[in-house]
Amino acid sequence: MENRDFDFWIGDWEVREPDGTLVGHNRIRPLFEGIGLREEWRGVSGLRGTSLNVYAARRGTWHQTWVDSNGTLLQLDGGLRDGSMVLE
Repeated sequence: MENRDFDFWIGDWEVREPDGTLVGHNRIRPLFEGIGLREEWRGVSGLRGTSLNVYAARRGTWHQTWVDSNGTLLQLDGGLRDGSMVLE
């Protein structure tokens, strides 16, 4: 079921650069029995952000709307591609 394709992301995460440097913390929680996710980001630089992610069944894609404490708005669409989640 495509609406469960993002379940691997659920949890509390430390986000690190390839060299191991900590860049922030991410908390991902499921919404509405798995058709959506909410992301809460806290960067070590002080940046905070959140995204709402939903499986848009009519379109057959995942959609993400991201906003952050710098006023950035980002809207992405996508899904699993060759075993990886790709949003563009």
